[in-house]
Amino acid sequence: MRRLALLSAVLGVVALAAAAVIGLVGVDIDVAGDSYDCGSAIGRLGGDDAEQKWAEDSFLLNSDTGDIPADDLPQRACKQETDDQLTFVFILGAVGVVLLVVAVVLFFVGRPRRAPAPPPREPV
Repeated sequence: MRRLALLSAVLGVVALAAAAVIGLVGVDIDVAGDSYDCGSAIGRLGGDDAEQKWAEDSFLLNSDTGDIPADDLPQRACKQETDDQLTFVFILGAVGVVLLVVAVVLFFVGRPRRAPAPPPREPV
């Protein structure tokens, strides 16, 4: 049981680390021939200034050329890309937490129990 608990703990930590890496990696998109840095998905959760910049860039692009579909503007495209990335972060994070909980449960359930001491023998 201890090996299974250790394996579960290692996989849980790996899943959480992968979630952190995926969430912190920045997203780049191409819109109307220009490349935009959308920032990290986790950074957007904290309310960073990237969304304000996306809105300004979208406004400028739309006023320059009104023929760009709304879904291709940086404001919507960046939000969609970072939301897709957040989906993987949440799934990997949940899997990591569940694996760590399973590891803790297996560690305590799988502990060897001590047999009660036999009663002392009476002399004959």
